[in-house]
Amino acid sequence: MSRVRARFTIALALSAASVVAQDDYQPPWEMTNYVLGLLQKGPAWSDEPTPENKRLQAGHLKHLGKMFASGELQAAGPVGSGGELRGILLFHGVTLEQAQKMASEDPRVKAGHLRLELISWLGRKGFADEYRRNKAENPDSPDVMEQYQLGFLVKGKNWTSKPSPREEKLQSEHLSYINRMAEQGRLRAAGPFDGQDRLRGLLILQEGSMEEALRLVRGDPKVKSRDLAVEMHPWWTAKGIVP
Repeated sequence: MSRVRARFTIALALSAASVVAQDDYQPPWEMTNYVLGLLQKGPAWSDEPTPENKRLQAGHLKHLGKMFASGELQAAGPVGSGGELRGILLFHGVTLEQAQKMASEDPRVKAGHLRLELISWLGRKGFADEYRRNKAENPDSPDVMEQYQLGFLVKGKNWTSKPSPREEKLQSEHLSYINRMAEQGRLRAAGPFDGQDRLRGLLILQEGSMEEALRLVRGDPKVKSRDLAVEMHPWWTAKGIVP
C-alpha cells in the first residue's frame, strides 16, 4: 500500500486504535494535518448584550480576521446547539503550540468568556481554497454563511480496540459507508483526532437539519453496532470555506 493510501486508511479508521489494513480501499479525498480549536464557554462566560461584551465580540471577530489573513486560520464559525461548545477554529501549517499562542490572544479568550481546546485532526485537504480564490477576484463581496452539521464520533457502549473478525468486518463496512456519504455529496469532510481518548473523529455533513444528519450518521455500521456514538452540532461558516 502506498504511503498516501495507508495514511488515509488510518485517517478514516474512526473506530479503533488497531486497524486492519485494507489494500483495496480507495479514499474519496486527499488528506492533510490540521489543528482543530474548540471554543467553549469559559469561567466568565456571558452573552448579555452589554457594551463590554459588544466590545469584546468586535475584538474577537477582528482577531479571527487577522489570523485568517495571515494564512494559518482556514475556517471559523459559531456552533448553534446552545451547549458548552460555542465555535470552531481550523488551523493549517502550524503546531499545537503555535495555534495556542495565536488563539490565546483572542479578547474573549483573554477575558475568560471562552476557553480553548486544541486537537490534532487529519482531515480533507482544501479548506478555504475556494473562499480565498473568490475573495481574490471579488475582494469587496460580502460573506454568505452556510450551515453544516458537525458530527463528533465518540467511543460507544461497545467500543473496543482489540482486533477481531467482527471488528475487521465492521471496519470495512464503516469505510464503505464513509465513501457512500462522500459520493452522494452529503459528507464534505471526515477524519480522526490524534492523541484523544473519548473523541475519535469528526464528520462535516451537508445536511439541512440536525435530525437529517443524525439519521444519516446513525446508519454507519460502527454507530449501529454502538462501537461509536455521535454528538451533533449545527455549525455556520462562510461559503467556500468547506471543500
